[in-house]
Amino acid sequence: MKKYLRQVLRHVPRFALLLLGCMAMPMHAAELISIKGVTLIDAGLNDGDSFKVNAAGRELHLRLYYVDCPETTYGSKADFERIGEQQDHFSLNNRHAVIRFGRGAAEYTNQVLSRPFTIHTSYARALGRWPLLRLHRNPRRPRSRPHPD
Repeated sequence: MKKYLRQVLRHVPRFALLLLGCMAMPMHAAELISIKGVTLIDAGLNDGDSFKVNAAGRELHLRLYYVDCPETTYGSKADFERIGEQQDHFSLNNRHAVIRFGRGAAEYTNQVLSRPFTIHTSYARALGRWPLLRLHRNPRRPRSRPHPD
Protein backbone atom coordinates (compact mmCIF):
# COMPACT_ATOMS: atom_id res chain seq x y z
CA MET A 1 0.00 0.00 0.00
CA LYS A 2 2.81 2.42 0.90
CA LYS A 3 4.57 1.65 -2.38
CA TYR A 4 1.40 2.40 -4.37
CA LEU A 5 0.82 5.63 -2.43
CA ARG A 6 4.42 6.71 -3.06
CA GLN A 7 3.98 6.09 -6.81
CA VAL A 8 0.79 8.15 -6.91
CA LEU A 9 2.27 11.01 -4.88
CA ARG A 10 5.29 11.10 -7.17
CA HIS A 11 2.98 12.21 -10.03
CA VAL A 12 1.12 14.90 -8.05
CA PRO A 13 3.59 17.72 -8.91
CA ARG A 14 3.27 16.96 -12.65
CA PHE A 15 -0.51 16.89 -12.42
CA ALA A 16 -0.55 20.17 -10.45
CA LEU A 17 1.69 21.81 -13.06
CA LEU A 18 -0.54 20.59 -15.88
CA LEU A 19 -3.66 21.80 -14.07
CA LEU A 20 -2.08 25.20 -13.41
CA GLY A 21 -1.12 25.50 -17.08
CA CYS A 22 -4.65 24.70 -18.16
CA MET A 23 -6.10 27.27 -15.79
CA ALA A 24 -3.71 29.95 -17.10
CA MET A 25 -4.82 29.45 -20.71
CA PRO A 26 -8.16 30.95 -21.72
CA MET A 27 -10.36 28.00 -22.57
CA HIS A 28 -13.64 28.83 -24.19
CA ALA A 29 -15.55 27.64 -27.17
CA ALA A 30 -15.90 29.83 -30.21
CA GLU A 31 -19.10 31.82 -30.14
CA LEU A 32 -21.70 30.54 -32.56
CA ILE A 33 -23.37 32.88 -35.01
CA SER A 34 -26.99 32.17 -35.96
CA ILE A 35 -28.24 32.75 -39.48
CA LYS A 36 -31.97 32.34 -40.14
CA GLY A 37 -33.73 31.65 -43.41
CA VAL A 38 -30.91 29.56 -44.89
CA THR A 39 -31.84 27.59 -48.01
CA LEU A 40 -30.25 24.55 -49.61
CA ILE A 41 -28.62 25.07 -53.02
CA ASP A 42 -29.04 22.15 -55.41
CA ALA A 43 -25.42 21.25 -56.14
CA GLY A 44 -23.89 18.04 -57.41
CA LEU A 45 -21.50 17.87 -54.47
CA ASN A 46 -24.25 17.78 -51.82
CA ASP A 47 -24.35 14.59 -49.81
CA GLY A 48 -25.61 13.44 -46.42
CA ASP A 49 -23.15 15.43 -44.28
CA SER A 50 -22.03 18.38 -46.42
CA PHE A 51 -23.82 20.67 -48.86
CA LYS A 52 -24.07 24.15 -50.29
CA VAL A 53 -26.49 26.73 -48.92
CA ASN A 54 -27.51 30.33 -49.42
CA ALA A 55 -27.08 32.07 -46.06
CA ALA A 56 -28.06 35.74 -46.01
CA GLY A 57 -27.07 36.14 -49.67
CA ARG A 58 -23.77 34.32 -49.20
CA GLU A 59 -23.05 30.90 -50.71
CA LEU A 60 -21.47 28.58 -48.15
CA HIS A 61 -20.34 24.96 -48.25
CA LEU A 62 -21.35 23.50 -44.89
CA ARG A 63 -20.53 20.29 -43.06
CA LEU A 64 -22.65 18.91 -40.22
CA TYR A 65 -21.03 18.64 -36.80
CA TYR A 66 -20.41 15.05 -35.62
CA VAL A 67 -21.89 13.43 -38.75
CA ASP A 68 -20.09 11.14 -41.16
CA CYS A 69 -22.32 9.72 -43.87
CA PRO A 70 -21.19 7.18 -46.43
CA GLU A 71 -19.86 8.58 -49.69
CA THR A 72 -22.22 8.99 -52.66
CA THR A 73 -19.71 8.65 -55.53
CA TYR A 74 -16.14 7.71 -56.20
CA GLY A 75 -14.18 9.64 -58.77
CA SER A 76 -10.68 9.39 -57.40
CA LYS A 77 -8.36 6.91 -55.75
CA ALA A 78 -8.86 8.73 -52.41
CA ASP A 79 -12.65 8.35 -52.74
CA PHE A 80 -12.28 4.66 -53.53
CA GLU A 81 -10.07 4.15 -50.46
CA ARG A 82 -12.49 6.12 -48.26
CA ILE A 83 -15.38 3.95 -49.45
CA GLY A 84 -13.35 0.86 -48.52
CA GLU A 85 -12.83 2.30 -45.02
CA GLN A 86 -16.55 3.01 -44.73
CA GLN A 87 -17.38 -0.50 -45.97
CA ASP A 88 -15.33 -1.92 -43.10
CA HIS A 89 -16.61 0.61 -40.55
CA PHE A 90 -20.29 0.00 -41.35
CA SER A 91 -19.77 -3.78 -41.88
CA LEU A 92 -21.19 -3.70 -45.40
CA ASN A 93 -20.73 -6.49 -47.96
CA ASN A 94 -19.37 -4.36 -50.80
CA ARG A 95 -18.56 -0.83 -51.94
CA HIS A 96 -21.81 -0.54 -53.90
CA ALA A 97 -23.73 -0.85 -50.62
CA VAL A 98 -21.74 2.11 -49.24
CA ILE A 99 -22.75 4.23 -52.24
CA ARG A 100 -26.39 3.13 -51.92
CA PHE A 101 -26.55 4.11 -48.23
CA GLY A 102 -24.68 7.34 -48.97
CA ARG A 103 -27.24 8.31 -51.60
CA GLY A 104 -30.05 7.46 -49.19
CA ALA A 105 -28.45 9.73 -46.57
CA ALA A 106 -28.14 12.52 -49.16
CA GLU A 107 -31.81 12.17 -50.12
CA TYR A 108 -32.82 12.32 -46.46
CA THR A 109 -30.71 15.44 -45.85
CA ASN A 110 -32.19 17.12 -48.93
CA GLN A 111 -35.70 16.28 -47.70
CA VAL A 112 -35.07 17.55 -44.14
CA LEU A 113 -33.49 20.78 -45.39
CA SER A 114 -36.00 21.41 -48.18
CA ARG A 115 -37.54 24.32 -46.25
CA PRO A 116 -35.66 27.35 -44.88
CA PHE A 117 -33.73 26.61 -41.68
CA THR A 118 -31.38 28.25 -39.19
CA ILE A 119 -27.68 27.48 -38.91
CA HIS A 120 -25.38 28.01 -35.96
CA THR A 121 -21.73 28.29 -36.96
CA SER A 122 -18.42 29.66 -35.76
CA TYR A 123 -17.10 29.72 -39.34
CA ALA A 124 -14.52 27.08 -38.39
CA ARG A 125 -12.87 25.25 -41.25
CA ALA A 126 -14.27 21.76 -41.61
CA LEU A 127 -11.96 18.81 -42.10
CA GLY A 128 -12.20 16.72 -45.18
CA ARG A 129 -10.53 16.16 -48.50
CA TRP A 130 -12.49 18.90 -50.28
CA PRO A 131 -10.08 21.70 -51.33
CA LEU A 132 -12.63 24.51 -50.93
CA LEU A 133 -13.69 26.16 -47.68
CA ARG A 134 -16.30 24.19 -45.74
CA LEU A 135 -17.79 25.35 -42.47
CA HIS A 136 -19.10 23.33 -39.55
CA ARG A 137 -22.65 24.09 -38.50
CA ASN A 138 -25.62 22.87 -36.51
CA PRO A 139 -28.98 22.97 -38.30
CA ARG A 140 -32.20 23.94 -36.63
CA ARG A 141 -35.44 23.68 -38.54
CA PRO A 142 -38.34 25.88 -37.51
CA ARG A 143 -40.97 24.06 -35.50
CA SER A 144 -43.97 22.96 -37.52
CA ARG A 145 -46.82 25.36 -37.12
CA PRO A 146 -50.39 24.75 -38.21
CA HIS A 147 -51.14 26.38 -41.53
CA PRO A 148 -53.57 29.30 -41.04
CA ASP A 149 -56.73 28.58 -43.02
